Amino acid sequence: KQWYQRRVREVKGYKDLVSEQGDMMKDLVNQQSAELKSLMSKHAEEVGELKSDLKTLKSTIDVMRSEVRLISQQKLTWQNSTQAGRHFSDFLVDGVYRMTNDESGMNPIQHTADNQVGPNMMVMIDLGALFKIHTVKLWKRTSTCCDGRFPGLLIYADDTLIGVTSGVKYLYNFPVNGEVYANKIYVKQPAARTVNFLEIQVFGTGPFGKDEISCDLDHMQPS
Repeated sequence: KQWYQRRVREVKGYKDLVSEQGDMMKDLVNQQSAELKSLMSKHAEEVGELKSDLKTLKSTIDVMRSEVRLISQQKLTWQNSTQAGRHFSDFLVDGVYRMTNDESGMNPIQHTADNQVGPNMMVMIDLGALFKIHTVKLWKRTSTCCDGRFPGLLIYADDTLIGVTSGVKYLYNFPVNGEVYANKIYVKQPAARTVNFLEIQVFGTGPFGKDEISCDLDHMQPS
């Protein structure tokens, strides 16, 4: 009888211990579940805030990209040759275009070499990305020595002809109509003459990815 009572007490003790451990496990599971729900809720809030921030950033970028602005200054340039080894194509986009006759000093000009003239002398501005072109401005040098070389120049946005110079002006303006997108701007001289300018400015919007625009991009490879 004593042995039986002792076994009953032992079994009851085991049951109490299991019940106590079960309660502890339930409490631990409930606690971890509550912490997990809290973390998930916090994560959802952070994800929501991140999405909101990204949406705001995208909206800001879209506004910036939609603004017509100067997109050529300090961009990479190229020309067929360089007059006297010093009238570089970089002067086209240096932001200096004073109406003063100091072309070898504080008001430098771009100039292809006189001793290397031939058809299709040109200068090129690499915009660095795909932009929608709005306006191209050509600033003639202040000197009148080369005025006869300015009429008849061809202005291209990649392969799209956007204008031809006529007459002699200190500033040629070429507004661009329609959906013209380009990576590069070219000014070409079809005659056997040099190309020389004080400044070239390109205004536009962007940059854009090719998948963002609806026009045919097959023409966007320089010739």
